Amino acid sequence: MSLDGYWPMFPKSINEKVWQKKKGILAVKKTGISEKIAEAEAAFDNLKPALYSRIAVDIETPEGAEKAAKAINGDKNNVKAFVKSMNDFADHCESKAAEFKKSKLVPKAVGEFLEEMAGDARKCGADVLKHVEAAAKEVDDAVNALSEDKNIPVAKECIETAYQLIDEWDELFPGKMKELEEMEKELNLLNKEMDSRLEGKVDQPADELKEPLKRIRDDAQKVQDVMLGKKAYAALKVVKQVRGITKTIKNDQQFNKDFADPFEARANKFIEQREKLNVVSANLIGDAGLSFSLLQDGLKDEEGVMKEVAKFAEIFYGESSPNSVEKTREHVEDIAGKAKEIINGLRQQPIDKDALRTLKQKGDDSVVKVDNSIFALRGALKTSARLARGRFEKHPMIGNSLKKMAIDVDTLQKASIKNKEVYERLASRVLELLSG
Repeated sequence: MSLDGYWPMFPKSINEKVWQKKKGILAVKKTGISEKIAEAEAAFDNLKPALYSRIAVDIETPEGAEKAAKAINGDKNNVKAFVKSMNDFADHCESKAAEFKKSKLVPKAVGEFLEEMAGDARKCGADVLKHVEAAAKEVDDAVNALSEDKNIPVAKECIETAYQLIDEWDELFPGKMKELEEMEKELNLLNKEMDSRLEGKVDQPADELKEPLKRIRDDAQKVQDVMLGKKAYAALKVVKQVRGITKTIKNDQQFNKDFADPFEARANKFIEQREKLNVVSANLIGDAGLSFSLLQDGLKDEEGVMKEVAKFAEIFYGESSPNSVEKTREHVEDIAGKAKEIINGLRQQPIDKDALRTLKQKGDDSVVKVDNSIFALRGALKTSARLARGRFEKHPMIGNSLKKMAIDVDTLQKASIKNKEVYERLASRVLELLSG
């Protein structure tokens, strides 16, 4: 349970009308159950569910979190009184149930209902206490997370850890990218050689190329596993942690200037490099794997090529594709939107540096997404065209699909260049302002 959980309901069994119906006409005139029910209901009514609800509680700001913590602390006595009331009620019900079991004048069902109410009472008390404690902890965590004084040393320590991990990445990245670039060159030569052999221009068996193609595919996979599966994952985890902490530190401008802003610049560079390595290695794995499969399975007929091209078209137009034309277009438009917001922010007096910092971070993220998406789309287009290899371009579906894919990616490229130029000029102004 937490602030997002549902507030426990008061047991339907613990109700005066229900009790009167269940007990019927007892030979025992005085049970005390009715009075205990009234006490339990009154204790429940004294609780304040709104204090423990996400809808009513603000823990996104220091002021809101402090207010919520104070209110919850002030409600402790009510919660204690309710839990005690429910336990007292349960004790009384169990005592009476044991008493009635010895009496031949009281129906067995009455004692069983008393035990049922006792169980419901204890469960309700425990559920309320559990909900309150979980919500209180969430609010306390928010107070601590939003405390600038406490977070500054934590943020500095996390930034130092992030720098160490990014340093390790930086040591490997140039070499690994060079490896991938050499693989690209070799793959291009192999693909040309494969085409020549398959088309009979070179009198040598194409099957001889399967081994180097498989090697490139496997080597690119190893690079991806090491860099993205180990190095990048560890660094990304700390980057996210740092960003979560630094966004709470708004009033210490010196900290932002000396630590937060330089960290953002370096983190953005790391993320951009990570995405670049991811796309290049993924394209290599796909391209080398496709060429290997063509040699392994033989040349595709028109139907086979149509199916393969349709798979790559799914990258372009599929709703679930992270690099689809539609999603990439949204990122391109988002860059323009962030540029307009920055212009408005620069016109405001006084200038809200924190808001501009956030806008720049989001804009930088969109630029990286656009660049990587267009790179991925071009890779899919290149692979699709190579798959057809000049034999099926005149086929209506294949030729038209390739043509449309090429037009769409070119249109996105032109729009992104224009929007990025405007955004990057404004982002430079923001960076100067934040550094000043």
